[in-house]
Amino acid sequence: MSVNPIEHVLARMDKRNITQGWGAVAAFSRSRLNDLLHEQYRQRLGTLGFLPLFNADVYHQDHIRTRSVLRKIEFGAPLLSFTNASLSDSRAQLTFPIVAGVYSAQSPLAENLLTRFIIDESMGYSLVISIELRLVTGEVDRRGRITLDLAEASGFSCNLAGEDSHVNGLIAAAMQEQFEQLPAHRGQFELGMLDFSGYSPLSPTHFRILTQAAPGAQTQGAVNYGDGAVLTFIQLRANTGPGELPEHSFPYLIPDDLNEDGSERYSATIVVDKALLGHVRDERLDVLASILFATSHKFVERERHTPHDLAVFGNIAAVPPLYSVDPQTKTVRAGDSVKFTLRNQAGGEVPATKWYAQSRQSHAAVGDGNIDANGVYHAVGVEGIGHHSLTIVITAELTDGNTTHRASAQVIVQFEQVQVAPRVGVFASRIPMALGAAMPADDIEWSLLGTERGQLAQTHGNRTLFTAENAANRRQLSVQQVQAKGGQQRMSALVMLNGLQSMVIDPVRVKGLEPGEEVTLTERDPALLPGARRRWQLIGPGSLDEAGNYTAPSGDEQGTSVVTCELVQNGVVLAAGYSLLEFGEARLDEEGTWLKLLSYTISIPGGAEQGAKGVLLNNGFQSLRLQAVIETEAVDGKFYRLSADERASIGLNNLISKQRLVALNDDNPSGGIEKDSLFKWATRQVANRFELSYGQLAEGALLASEEGITRQDIYLHCTERAGAANELYSTFYVDAGGTESSDDGNASVGDRVEVIPQSPRDFGDENYSLKRVRVEGGTGDENEPGDPAFDLWLRTLDYWVFKLIGSRFETVEFLEQQISDPHLSQSAIRWESEHRNEIMFSFTGSIFRDRLAKDSGNWEAADVNIEFDNDLVTLMAGRPELKTKVSLTNFEEGSLVITNHRVPDFAYVPSGTDERDHLARDVVVLLRDRQGNAHYRRFAYRPANTSGHRNYIEHTLFTPV
Repeated sequence: MSVNPIEHVLARMDKRNITQGWGAVAAFSRSRLNDLLHEQYRQRLGTLGFLPLFNADVYHQDHIRTRSVLRKIEFGAPLLSFTNASLSDSRAQLTFPIVAGVYSAQSPLAENLLTRFIIDESMGYSLVISIELRLVTGEVDRRGRITLDLAEASGFSCNLAGEDSHVNGLIAAAMQEQFEQLPAHRGQFELGMLDFSGYSPLSPTHFRILTQAAPGAQTQGAVNYGDGAVLTFIQLRANTGPGELPEHSFPYLIPDDLNEDGSERYSATIVVDKALLGHVRDERLDVLASILFATSHKFVERERHTPHDLAVFGNIAAVPPLYSVDPQTKTVRAGDSVKFTLRNQAGGEVPATKWYAQSRQSHAAVGDGNIDANGVYHAVGVEGIGHHSLTIVITAELTDGNTTHRASAQVIVQFEQVQVAPRVGVFASRIPMALGAAMPADDIEWSLLGTERGQLAQTHGNRTLFTAENAANRRQLSVQQVQAKGGQQRMSALVMLNGLQSMVIDPVRVKGLEPGEEVTLTERDPALLPGARRRWQLIGPGSLDEAGNYTAPSGDEQGTSVVTCELVQNGVVLAAGYSLLEFGEARLDEEGTWLKLLSYTISIPGGAEQGAKGVLLNNGFQSLRLQAVIETEAVDGKFYRLSADERASIGLNNLISKQRLVALNDDNPSGGIEKDSLFKWATRQVANRFELSYGQLAEGALLASEEGITRQDIYLHCTERAGAANELYSTFYVDAGGTESSDDGNASVGDRVEVIPQSPRDFGDENYSLKRVRVEGGTGDENEPGDPAFDLWLRTLDYWVFKLIGSRFETVEFLEQQISDPHLSQSAIRWESEHRNEIMFSFTGSIFRDRLAKDSGNWEAADVNIEFDNDLVTLMAGRPELKTKVSLTNFEEGSLVITNHRVPDFAYVPSGTDERDHLARDVVVLLRDRQGNAHYRRFAYRPANTSGHRNYIEHTLFTPV
């Protein structure tokens, strides 16, 4: 039943302003934001941007020195919730499902294993953290990003230790330590963006982020528990400043109406201040066009209402990518096959040029499996998998002319698809034991086998909780077998032990018993309490004879039987011990790995002194490509490569401080070291849009014999003062623990590199070209005597094409001329004279083609238009010249075009109005060239006392104030 229908939302907005002095408010719902997070998570699997596997030994700080051993713990896609949202800050909660790994608990004082289980996502283990959403603004692309930074998270909690809150807290603290070290490209996620590059009154300039829980969503057990929204309070150019923060009574803006199929009818709402609606033209809201998303999603309007402010209700809708792989995610058993299909934007099947499969965990190519030319993937078999589960990235490549398109999918390959957790659990009876199971079945039924020593919280589902009976607290030793049954069945052996076992049975544990195999069990110290009666008991499958010989069951059962021995005298149990006998479990042959490096070098391809020295512009945006080459030594004649996790950890360190350089977020293609950054050196895993310091060198394909060689590119940025050389070396983190380094202390070639920052050269007028091209109104021949290009043609259009000689411009930004006056001009105007009857008039627009700009609907290059100042659009409302089409043949990409439009029939407007006064100013821009250098230029008409002044555009240096 709906608790917040659209009628209720509109009633809360009726006849009152809710924007709190901001220009607009946008609300995005949890469900669609989780879709964005999942897509980013999946995309990063193929770019070495995934979260690291977690490995740790966590000590319980108890009297028997127990430790939890966590190996290859893999986190799944994060899920956002708003149980902790308060409208007073931007906090939210993230839950990471734990999808794979091995957990065990052991103690040097307890010879037997305490707990062990293999993790599967369906078992419900998770890590929960508290996160604060932050605004990060790009200096070049001028986009404000709603960012989650896992390195700044707090409030970590997990449930790997079941109901033991103390141990869970210790494990969570160890996980927090790892998260705090996450580099930006692995630890930051984006929920959405607002484009600050617009210049209309309804274009955003800044926003404040808050989080809000949905009505009733903070009540545990509610159907919508955890639902909520991210709110952005947006300052627009028409605002004189930011607004006020909302009170707790602020309405929840996203209706919870449903479509006929039960899906959400709305997932986003935009509200625009009524006072600014006069700036809306042709029902176009620039603030809507400014809402962007990092992945293939966009805001799609559904309906509008004006209860007071303008409310636009819609959805964050997925935009089909140019190419995608179907299915996106699949789980298979070792040795199984699955068919993948490459599809175009319309959903049609297209043949891929090439398919790839890459295992995240494997050190040998066999773990990748193989995929044929038709997209049929064959997973590695059980004999070669080497891990309990593998994450495989499937990549399809399609070559179209000079362009290569890539799309990816994910496969989880499991050694065993049927698991129970824990397989064995030894614990104090006062603490309940959490149980989990993974089976390919719709329902899992739990039951107690044999004598019942407690009870289950529930008997159906993937998880349950066993609570021991009170009598178990008075016994030294109690055992309970619990069965999970779905398509197959598995048993969990629970040993409730109060204190250390007071006698020992040899062997204390036997693994991998074959059907019918026998084991002889004996007391380690037969002289212990010789007068006491020995009471042997078998709990679980198999048989035990009077001589202490245990025989494993002969069927295909899998589990652990427990044999106990109690020393009884006068009806009192004086001592007790147990042995764990594991049978039927498939034996995993652990994958081999490299043990030693033959070589580890770092170099600058194209650099001086055999790649040991290089130079880099210190503008923060140009990058210097470095390459780490790591060769492992063969083990028994077999080469092993670095795993994807080891490759992902390759970075650069400062030779003097030994500190690792900051790794930037790779999601922003224009990213570098921003002007307000506290660090002067940083790296990216992928190149940004700007030219490298040295050209990219062509490299041959790896030979088959080079399987043990890893090559990894690193892109270095700096803002250090010119000449302040920096010596760097490379390191990476080893899966088995520890760090490897390229620097062995000998200062030989390949151990380290020296990078020298350089200042960009000074650019004078001679470095630029500004040429006029006549587009409409005669030929515009400059060689004719007099000025016939203008005198004979009263209505003309000229393109004044501004170029950087020997390079190109990558981006353009229009600027205000001084801080005290925040208005910026995109256009300039000029009448032939200041006479009130003057009608000869000129005005400017601009054209710039950003090569990275894409249409959000079809992923093709965005349309190029002549851009005019909004004040000019107001001044010349209805004039056809404002809809002039662009002539793409009259300028090149990488040049800025100032268009000059001359008309003989536009009546003079005296100064004194905002539009007239704003447009009387010069046009000031910041351009960045292909090397990332900044160029500040001013464009203006010739002085008014000059003949033909409104016919010509000139440029000069502009110095920001």
